[in-house]
Amino acid sequence: MRLTLAVLLAAQPAFGVSLWSSADGSRYWALDTALKWSALSSHAPDAPLLYPKRWSAAALGRGRLALRGQAAADLHVRLAYEQRVRAVSTGAGAGGGAGILVPESRAPYRLRQLDDALAMGENATYRH
Repeated sequence: MRLTLAVLLAAQPAFGVSLWSSADGSRYWALDTALKWSALSSHAPDAPLLYPKRWSAAALGRGRLALRGQAAADLHVRLAYEQRVRAVSTGAGAGGGAGILVPESRAPYRLRQLDDALAMGENATYRH
């Protein structure tokens, strides 16, 4: 119950602003923003080769800007830019704190995903 309450209190709604719309509302441009974060701790099985530490933790964060618009009757446009950060506990390995989640993977539903590391360390990555 406390965890659910903490999640509900920490959740922030996405913020969006209308940049332009036609007089009849059939065409528009809007900018959406979102900030999200989460943290996870895990207790791994006793398999030192796969999990160097039994207890590990991970923190994930994301900031996103999305420009969306209805440019014509049959053309809806959406462009997004985001930055992500991932930090894991020391000595936890590549999957530390993430359990079975894949930490870095390409989204199969994107036409083209531009993804690059801005900063990488032993315990953290900062990507855009």
